[in-house]
Amino acid sequence: MGISPCGAPGAFTHPDCAATRPRIYREHVLAPASLDNTQPGYSLTRRANETDARVPVPASDWKFATCDTGTNAFPGTPSPTSVCLKGGFDPAYLYELVYVAKDPKVMGVGLAALRDTVSFFRSKAADSNGTPNPLAGRITHTLGQGTSQSGNAMKTFLHLGFNQALDGGKVFDGMYAHVAARQTNINTRFAVPGGGGGLRTDHTAFGQTAPRGLDKDYMDDISGRQGGVMKRCAATNTCPKFFLGLSGTEFWQLQGSPVLTDATGTKDLVQPDNARIYYYASTQHGGAGGTGSIAYAPTRATYPTGTVVHFNDTFRALFLNLEDWVVRGMQPPASQMPKLADGTLVRPEALSFPAMKGLTWAVGGVQTPIPDFSYRGLYNNFPLFDFGPQYIPQDEAGIATVLPPRNLGRDYAILVPQVDASTGLTRAGIRSVEARAPLGTSIEFNYVATPGITDLANLTGSFIPFHKTRAARLAAGDARPSLEELYGTQDGYVAAVTQAANDLVAQRLLLQRDADLQIARAKAAAVLP
Repeated sequence: MGISPCGAPGAFTHPDCAATRPRIYREHVLAPASLDNTQPGYSLTRRANETDARVPVPASDWKFATCDTGTNAFPGTPSPTSVCLKGGFDPAYLYELVYVAKDPKVMGVGLAALRDTVSFFRSKAADSNGTPNPLAGRITHTLGQGTSQSGNAMKTFLHLGFNQALDGGKVFDGMYAHVAARQTNINTRFAVPGGGGGLRTDHTAFGQTAPRGLDKDYMDDISGRQGGVMKRCAATNTCPKFFLGLSGTEFWQLQGSPVLTDATGTKDLVQPDNARIYYYASTQHGGAGGTGSIAYAPTRATYPTGTVVHFNDTFRALFLNLEDWVVRGMQPPASQMPKLADGTLVRPEALSFPAMKGLTWAVGGVQTPIPDFSYRGLYNNFPLFDFGPQYIPQDEAGIATVLPPRNLGRDYAILVPQVDASTGLTRAGIRSVEARAPLGTSIEFNYVATPGITDLANLTGSFIPFHKTRAARLAAGDARPSLEELYGTQDGYVAAVTQAANDLVAQRLLLQRDADLQIARAKAAAVLP
């Protein structure tokens, strides 16, 4: 059986699928077993928000077909790769297609291929055909790195035991899973290795059941299952030195906090000695950062999109720290993450943002008012699902026979980083130069602006600049400090950036070359007189 929410193969358009008019995605990689949609197990439903009840679309109103009604009556030419809906798909709705699928691809073999390829180059003299290894004897250590989905794949590789080579040795000595909160569904019949994390999308798709906790003895009190990501590698002594990096998006949209706390969100977890977790404070899932990266389309997102605070510089420094740890035995910086114990990791309803109001942003050359910031407390929750008795949830493996899956009525706790009451920037984690010498508030989420849609803008944050002067921010009723109050003059801003950059270099969280570039950019920016 196949299921196609937005973001998965065979998806259909709605506001979170980046389409502006009804149309059909033609990405169906899971062909239906039959084009007869009146058979048991076939359905098309729609709803405005994920929490709304599914409204069935009559089978007579949709067909597996191309909709090329210029030469044929509805539904057009039968096709296993398209769906035609009478009247077209309305982008105001979330559509969900469930059908009996055929010809699943063997996806998990890619994990074995990665294991064997790296092992060959690392330690073999020749392959099975006698072809010499061109790198034989030249590799002393191996590092694996993945970002976002490929980072999830690295965690899956580790969790399923593939860091043990066929000869019993390690495949990777070090591993960095960057902005990677989950695992990848790759060892399941009809695997869906991609997917996003909006409130309206991908909530019941695969990738939700493998453990988030790292430690071999992690206990999941919601599902009752024992064992974390490193259970198998700990048993075979093949665990790598491991870095996990988290942006703010991983907390709000990708259910990241269970790696930090027990499943009920009542205590901080003790992390394995071979692991470090780094939270990139006040950042979104990706992007270059800087005020030039901010965009604003008021019809799509409530606030200007993007975060000025970014993690690119931080990532470069940390990757070299991982190399130093693996190759030279030099201990990396300690984990930097929000915690329950010090109040920097809290329930979403516990956040308290300062007032942010009275600002504009240039849109098409016209200064457009930014709505006064209003915190709505939206986040992607994390229910426990049942995909049926042939599915192995702790390994994201097997055969899912219950689709959509059954919600068991037990939710994992989702917690988020607490913000500073003055600036609105988050308090914990690695605070980069842009967070230590800010030009405004980088917020780790944004809201969809479409009326009637309750959702976070997908994988993007917000930026709301500070007022330039104290008088302007008081007149607007903005509670945050102005640039004038923070820095006084342009020289004061440059001094603050310089101090922040130097401090981060001393902490091994910024490379000197990147610090120099940050300082040069500050000198060139016209922030204050």
